[in-house]
Amino acid sequence: MKRDLTKWIIALGFLTTLLYLGRALFIPLCFSFLISFACYPLCRWLEDKKSWPRWMAITACLMALFAFVGALTAVAVIGIAELAHQKEIINDQFQLANHQFRQFMTDQFSISKERQDLYLQQLGTDVLSSLAGLLKSFMSFSASALATLVIIPVFVALILASREILVASLMSAVPEESRSMWHEILHESITTFYEFVKGMAIVYLFVGIMNTVGLVLLGIPNAMFFGFLASILTMIPYIGILIGGAVPVALALTDSPAKALGVITVFIVVQYLEANVIFPRAVGHRLKINTLMMLVSLIAGGILWGGAGLILTPPIIGILKIISDKIPSWRPLAILLDDKPPLSKDNQGKA
Repeated sequence: MKRDLTKWIIALGFLTTLLYLGRALFIPLCFSFLISFACYPLCRWLEDKKSWPRWMAITACLMALFAFVGALTAVAVIGIAELAHQKEIINDQFQLANHQFRQFMTDQFSISKERQDLYLQQLGTDVLSSLAGLLKSFMSFSASALATLVIIPVFVALILASREILVASLMSAVPEESRSMWHEILHESITTFYEFVKGMAIVYLFVGIMNTVGLVLLGIPNAMFFGFLASILTMIPYIGILIGGAVPVALALTDSPAKALGVITVFIVVQYLEANVIFPRAVGHRLKINTLMMLVSLIAGGILWGGAGLILTPPIIGILKIISDKIPSWRPLAILLDDKPPLSKDNQGKA
């Protein structure tokens, strides 16, 4: 037992080191496989039902992918352009909020404005001292992100084109008596992920519309941009909605605390409807991963792969859940990832 535990710890340490050192390869490769899973049913339908050549079907899938990314980019560009157009108004609002905050600090805590200026000056010095390193890191990230965006479509096309070879290689690596099980796992993983992506596109659309309507009614500028940004960022569980809602809440706070509370209420209500009404109807079912393991996985993914890890972690954990449910020797992992203990599930089955 102790030797088995030691082997698992060594294997986990080796895998973690490999994933971290090889992130330049594994990040685009993971994105490519997940996108291939989402494109495969459409590609297969065009080949079998419409008798399209494989290269034409793959090209159509890539064009649909480019159109989707282009639409998201257009929404982002329009939103940023509107923010730039209204920068003077936003700047005036922040200046007013800053004045009110400084007056509050003077009245309530007897901190003079001269001392506040000294604190701000020191803060500015600290920020400027780290700006060069931050800019260098940002330029490095931008170059890496651009290279990743270029290589992913190439990987997707090659994966779809050589899928029989990849499946045959996988089947040859497992015992013959387990091949039917692995075929079933592969088919269920692709089908589940495809249905999940299709349903999530509907979820993002409805959530974005509801966010936008709520922000428009509250008079928040660039409501469409912030509404759909918050909707798309919900792909990062627990954290995404906090990131997406931070800026509109801050903008509302420069006007009045009541308006900021209204923005928070809009996001809470929309998230409740998304979780309990829209998601179940659009996606049909959710892979039940317990909150603790999802949070731990998100933190680990963020440490290993940064922002890409936050996006890739949920679908990867979902696929691991499908695999662990099918393989008896992976039963401990299935129990660890599930949101209910085995005894409760057995009792539900008997009932």
